Amino acid sequence: MKLNLSQLEQYLSKAAWILKGPVDASDFKSYIFPLLFFKRISDVYDEEYKVALEESGNDKKYASLKEFHRFIIPKDCHWNNVRETSVNVGVKIQYAIREIESANQEYLAGIFGDVQWSNKEKLSDELLNNLIEHFSQYNLSNSTVSADILGEAYEYLIKHFADLTNKKAGEFYTPRSVVHLMTKIIDPKDRATAPLFGDGAAATWLGLNPTYKLGHFNFGTFGKKSSSLIARGSGMRRDSIESLYMNGQDIFNFVMSSMPKSVTKCLEANELTAPDIDVWIFHQASRYMLEKLGTRLKIPNEKILIEVADIGNTTSSTIPIALCRGILSKGIRPKIIFLSGFGVGLSWASGVIRSK
Repeated sequence: MKLNLSQLEQYLSKAAWILKGPVDASDFKSYIFPLLFFKRISDVYDEEYKVALEESGNDKKYASLKEFHRFIIPKDCHWNNVRETSVNVGVKIQYAIREIESANQEYLAGIFGDVQWSNKEKLSDELLNNLIEHFSQYNLSNSTVSADILGEAYEYLIKHFADLTNKKAGEFYTPRSVVHLMTKIIDPKDRATAPLFGDGAAATWLGLNPTYKLGHFNFGTFGKKSSSLIARGSGMRRDSIESLYMNGQDIFNFVMSSMPKSVTKCLEANELTAPDIDVWIFHQASRYMLEKLGTRLKIPNEKILIEVADIGNTTSSTIPIALCRGILSKGIRPKIIFLSGFGVGLSWASGVIRSK
């Protein structure tokens, strides 16, 4: 039986209610997200195991081979092992998720965060048992919950936590309403914008044990040219919102004049030179603009990541989407990545991230 979005939203909200009291609302996500992912990994593993078992005529050794599983679950580290634990539950959770991270270090390093699950003053065995039993009521395998629906429920939970802590959900991810707004303000008849822009959203996870750490950034704005890329009537204006307007030549000239300066300042602040950078990821405005910018900066073509062919310019989400599609999802881990964005304002920002 497939779970729908409403069921998943209630499922995750109830988990927050179980934590209410001992755990501050601002910290709910630090506990719920790791358990949600732990349960998902375990259920998908079981699903993969069942398929391999059927294919091999019930050969358990064959079905356990890592080739048949996206993630490895070490012995005694499955969700069910935690569920069977009644004493020192937090210690068991801590052990299981750390072992899973260790066994899948290339993809899951630091993914479960740094919560002290063994802190019984905050997390009693009774509370954790209730939480584990609550999460256990649904199977979260691919056949029951699609990745899209799980992602939407995850998005709902982020907004829910933002509301509880008087924050804006946009501090954590690109809100769906912003994505829909871009669709509404693009005029399909405008050949300057319609062929370039696509819908997209992204979420970026920030943790205490990251795969990459932030370096120095350089950013600024040039307000005199704000009318070169604008949706008139938007923001604090009270008139109706018109379609997005873009003066392509103005934007091109701005990028060619401002971005080399931003790049140079950022490199100097990080005590780096251009050859030190393994991969350059610029805002994915268009292939033409990125190639011209690369030529201006004398960057080898093979070092510039271009991911616009399939998805177009997704505005504020282009850099994280390019980072994910072009590098992280392929298991590539460059040592030094240069990130640089530009656009509405007219504004720009450049920064460096380094692998730990």
